[in-house]
Amino acid sequence: MAILLTRTVKVSSMLASFWLLGYFGPETTLPVASAIAAIVGVVLIAWSYLVRALKWSVACLKRLWR
Repeated sequence: MAILLTRTVKVSSMLASFWLLGYFGPETTLPVASAIAAIVGVVLIAWSYLVRALKWSVACLKRLWR
């Protein structure tokens, strides 16, 4: 019984340390969210150009295959 209790205590202390290290506070999440928002913003701004380039490249490939 004592062995089971010590294993339980070791596992619970490991889980507690994992949760403490796994905490992401505002000082961590805000820069990440800002970077993601910047990437999404650039994609949204350039979306029409990307679609146009894709259509043009597909049309060129179709002409080459004829």
